[in-house]
Amino acid sequence: MTLNGNRKSASMAKQLTDEILIHSSVYGGTSAIFVAPPGSGKTTALLTIAKNVCYIDEKNQKKFETVIWRGREFDYFSAIDPSGLVVHIHKDDYDAGFKVYKENGKPFNMDGIEIRLYKHIPHLNQNIAKHKVNWVYPPSTYHVSKELKKILNKSGMKDEDIGDEEFKDNSLWWIEFWYYLSKYKLVKFLSIVFDEAQQVMPVSAAGLHWHTTQYLFKYLFADARKRNMSIYLACHGYTEIDGRIFRYKVPWKFYMKGASIDRDSELWRNAAKLELHNPGDFFCEGASGWGRGHFSKLNIENLSIEFNKPTEKDNIYTDYVGEVETSTTPLKV
Repeated sequence: MTLNGNRKSASMAKQLTDEILIHSSVYGGTSAIFVAPPGSGKTTALLTIAKNVCYIDEKNQKKFETVIWRGREFDYFSAIDPSGLVVHIHKDDYDAGFKVYKENGKPFNMDGIEIRLYKHIPHLNQNIAKHKVNWVYPPSTYHVSKELKKILNKSGMKDEDIGDEEFKDNSLWWIEFWYYLSKYKLVKFLSIVFDEAQQVMPVSAAGLHWHTTQYLFKYLFADARKRNMSIYLACHGYTEIDGRIFRYKVPWKFYMKGASIDRDSELWRNAAKLELHNPGDFFCEGASGWGRGHFSKLNIENLSIEFNKPTEKDNIYTDYVGEVETSTTPLKV
């Protein structure tokens, strides 16, 4: 990351960026959001975070943090050095057919990239690689699990209203995974990156999704800091995210080139007349103040991920018994 703007705003940009990049037991986890129109450098910003986030250990030394990245249909995990990357895929999805293509339509060579398969969330949690970027692909379809029912019960839904639906929208799975990690994560510090976060916590949530969003707002964001979990969100416009989460649960906000700034913020009053000229440029604000900086461009190759639908849909999401899976052995690819 490089900085631009006057000395004061550049210095504050560095301070605010360090606040979300360097964690300690004293302050716990952090939550930040990147508001970025297409082409403004959102991917570069998130990858910069994933590559540099760290924590201070008991000996006052910096250590690379364990990172979980929300995998999507269009992705770019090739920007992470293979030595620091593990790709996680549900076993049924992998067995049915998992393919990765380059932007030109040719197959992407996965040689040298470690792939770990999982059966369910506790199994996945056991096999998250410490001090690496874990690129996690959720199951393509799944049924309401016991853990998800716990979340929905706490947000006011009764079991008879939940049913046993099958979902193709994996956003609910991510909330369940986050919930499980908040109780049973196996690393001291953990960062989770949600690109296109509006798909997980949209402003117009309804039904089961509305109830899980309530749980996010009431519990998960608050518990994250105390559990040394840091959450990084990215979306194209701040009005795409549930407003309560945007304004009250995410203290650090980064606005990339072309992004609309929340008019209720201090940043709007101070930086509304300033301009960002290049992709990677950003304004940022937090409790310490506001600043202006730039994320240096990275070499990113866009990838397309293809899953064939499993033939036995009832096996795609194996509900787990109890709360902790005892197996610690990754399934072989």
